[in-house]
Amino acid sequence: MRATIREAMAITFWTGWTTGVGAFLLAMVAKVPFGVTFLLGVLTVGPVLAIWRGRDRERDPLDLGQRAAAESIALAILLALGTYLSHRFG
Repeated sequence: MRATIREAMAITFWTGWTTGVGAFLLAMVAKVPFGVTFLLGVLTVGPVLAIWRGRDRERDPLDLGQRAAAESIALAILLALGTYLSHRFG
């Protein structure tokens, strides 16, 4: 269970960081709505990063079910964070 949570936090951090910076810059420069951009980024960047992290099956400590659980946890955290930031900062 500890490895699943650690993996979920890693996916959450890297997805949130890359998507958040991109969405913030687009919101400031191009006046694109933050919430929509963040949601689109989370739904595309998150799975790509999870696939990259789990690509090497010989060194990966998680099995397929644990990796899916980690991605689901990360997705729930990021959607909640995106909803909060969208309401807070518009």
